[in-house]
Amino acid sequence: MTSKSLSIEESVALLINYEFFFGDVPLDEMLHAFVADAEQKNDTELEFADDMDLYAERIEVNKARLALALALRNSLEMEIVKLKADDDSDIQLEALDSDAPLILLDSLQTWAARNFGIEVPAQEEAQNPSYMWQNLTVSLEPNDMIQVKNKTEVIAFKHLTEVGLKGKKRITANQQFLVLVGMAAKVMFPPDKRTPKDSKKIADLRCSLKKLVNTKDNPFYEFNEDKGWRPRFELIDKRTVGDQRAKERAPHVEYDDARTYEKESDAADDFIDSSLD
Repeated sequence: MTSKSLSIEESVALLINYEFFFGDVPLDEMLHAFVADAEQKNDTELEFADDMDLYAERIEVNKARLALALALRNSLEMEIVKLKADDDSDIQLEALDSDAPLILLDSLQTWAARNFGIEVPAQEEAQNPSYMWQNLTVSLEPNDMIQVKNKTEVIAFKHLTEVGLKGKKRITANQQFLVLVGMAAKVMFPPDKRTPKDSKKIADLRCSLKKLVNTKDNPFYEFNEDKGWRPRFELIDKRTVGDQRAKERAPHVEYDDARTYEKESDAADDFIDSSLD
């Protein structure tokens, strides 16, 4: 079987076990977003003394991961320079003369193991087409349920709390869920220039969707400045009339007032609370 080839950023994402990298957002921007998210929560969500240690550690872990990614990228770039100079490296490229070098996966596995003791996962088999996102339908169901199905079967039917779309403490739908509600209403996300917080919301949403369908297939089309992120799956809002006010107002509150989320306040939770009273 021919070895898969990866860009430098894809290689680094694999080395640090960041599986939700699809190339539409630079890896360092995405990792910076995790640091910023931890720092923001450290500033606004501290309720107990133990929380201070929790978020302080989370900040340090995310900073360390970012530093590791930058160091590995630099090391790979130097390795490629060395390879082009004397052709003596564990790293092998799909083409030596390319301005955007693609690294052969089997060579990356050897290089990472020999130099850093990092195990890189083996190449995966082709995925079943019936479980790829473009062949799936996601529906927001009554009673805080979400369903995924293909043309022949229901793949998942779970409560929002099971997949991280509803808070366990306040028992209210979160911002990732509001993004889905807006997308179902064909409202662009984000409404303005992409920010790290927007990227973090999409990363969290990808994580939730993977709990529904265990696939590494990208659930969204590549980010586009004019269209934002769009789901590759069919998305339907089938919630009951009792949820109608939330469904009608979500695009306006979440998107038109998107700048309020720069503070990462509980605006989304407060909106859902008031809409469902």
